[in-house]
Amino acid sequence: MKAEFDLWAGSIKDNLTNVLAENIGFLVPTERIYIYPWRQSVPVDYQIVLDVVRCDGQLGDDALLVARWSILAGQDKELLAVSRSSIREPVTGSDYAAVVAAQSRALAKLSLEIVAAINASSQEH
Repeated sequence: MKAEFDLWAGSIKDNLTNVLAENIGFLVPTERIYIYPWRQSVPVDYQIVLDVVRCDGQLGDDALLVARWSILAGQDKELLAVSRSSIREPVTGSDYAAVVAAQSRALAKLSLEIVAAINASSQEH
């Protein structure tokens, strides 16, 4: 069934990036979150490289977010962590707003995984 009246507004890539940046900025907490490309004059403590492999969901089923990500530190871009996340969230309603809500919960869980890795690596250094 095609959902011709329930379409994503804007770029999903930009939307995911912005939400992830906001989530991480809230969880770390910091106001110094920059989305690539940033000015070279800006000192970067951590860089998160993210490749979203899959981000979808279906009515009456689950939303699935699969992403590969890594964390680099400082100007030398020291590799601190490499991971693959596969997050499944149930779609608890019968409309597309429920699918989007499940996708949002999955993105929140991904944010928590990334922040946990940042915190773990900062304790090691």
